[in-house]
Amino acid sequence: MNYEDREMQSRIRALVDSRPVPAVPLRSRESSGSWGMVLGVGVALALIGLLVGTQLRTREPATPASQPPATPTTSAPGAAVTVPTERLVLPADLTGRTALASPDGRFVGVMARDRSRAVLYRVDRNGSSPDRPPLVQLADVHGPIGAMSWLEDSSALLVTVDTSPTASAQGKPARTIFRIDLIKTDGTVVRVPGDTSAFSTRRALLSPDSQWFPVYGDCCGSSVRLLSRSGDQVREVVPPPTDGSGVGFVGWDQTGLLLYQQIWPDHSALTAVDLNGTIKYSVAAPQEFGGVGWNVVTAASDRSWQVLAFGRGIGSDFAGYRLLVGNHLRVLPAEVEQARDYGYFTLDDQLLYRAGDGSMRTYDITAGTTRELSLVVGRDATTGLGVIGALGHLFVWTESTRGFVGDLATGRAVDLPLQSPPYVDRLDDSRLADYLDDGIVLFNLPAWVR
Repeated sequence: MNYEDREMQSRIRALVDSRPVPAVPLRSRESSGSWGMVLGVGVALALIGLLVGTQLRTREPATPASQPPATPTTSAPGAAVTVPTERLVLPADLTGRTALASPDGRFVGVMARDRSRAVLYRVDRNGSSPDRPPLVQLADVHGPIGAMSWLEDSSALLVTVDTSPTASAQGKPARTIFRIDLIKTDGTVVRVPGDTSAFSTRRALLSPDSQWFPVYGDCCGSSVRLLSRSGDQVREVVPPPTDGSGVGFVGWDQTGLLLYQQIWPDHSALTAVDLNGTIKYSVAAPQEFGGVGWNVVTAASDRSWQVLAFGRGIGSDFAGYRLLVGNHLRVLPAEVEQARDYGYFTLDDQLLYRAGDGSMRTYDITAGTTRELSLVVGRDATTGLGVIGALGHLFVWTESTRGFVGDLATGRAVDLPLQSPPYVDRLDDSRLADYLDDGIVLFNLPAWVR
């Protein structure tokens, strides 16, 4: 499971309660299940949008330039050593498979193999082994642990802790109950108040002012709530609807307004509100899509445009993509829409995609033009091609069990020895985390390609 899969662990549990429940089923049980499965729309749509870039297709491995052995280099006396890779070794009772490196790569959150605790470490790069820096423990939280997430500025790790009772009355199974703990990188731990039990994993989806991020309640209610970055204030922005519809957090717009979806059996809408819940504008989903969920796939750095995926369920219930510019939906050009199998990314605030011939291209939203880049990804492949994504001007993908990183500007590509391609994470500054069973490998991709 890669980082996009882990993103779904909390969304599946948190957004499933945002589904509307119609009076009668919309399709027979034989066709594809109940409405609860079909219109767990936040769930299915997020699954489609987040995983579309990692779907496998059959192609033949490419033959990029071989990577010469890289050695540590120092830019000046006393300067930090730049190494292509760092290996972080974990204690035996912890596993890298469920670990999460901070966006800036300075910290890691790690779970015990039995999920009995979560530990926050700082990566100590002041030692004499730049390629194998030691880990310094800052804090831990005892579980059972559910999921983890980082604030985008790497200032705190979020952890869900299972507080369910071991038994319940009348011999019924105990209801699963989680709480959220916020572990700051100074070692302090804040227990989040109130009925909050889930968040968006991997990244917390901070507001543009970096003060709030979405959280979800423990049970049943469909509402939109935010948690302050300090961890001590919960704010309900959108209360549970009373008309049978479901609501769920989607994202933020260019001006800092919160975007949430509201879904009925036959239609849905995206609504922008301020933090007091005052509606500023609303955008309807295409009528032919029906009651679909909304998910942001990629966006400009200032959110002036965002690519949205729509879906009613899993697999064949995918409805399509649209481009949100301001408060208007646009249809993607046919070539861009057809490239959806390998995902959409952002490069210099332009939409990046892989065309059918393997060439990487950008679509300029403002000018409405496309440009072919130098890099070709998997043009002649006949075995599984999987896309990890763009990290700055570099692009990472896999062909069968081989990993590659290529320069989008020059077209040069080299082997990338990923040991665990399904368990990877894109970090800031074009770094990639490869999560292993007994440790974590951090790739400094610019140093690796150099």
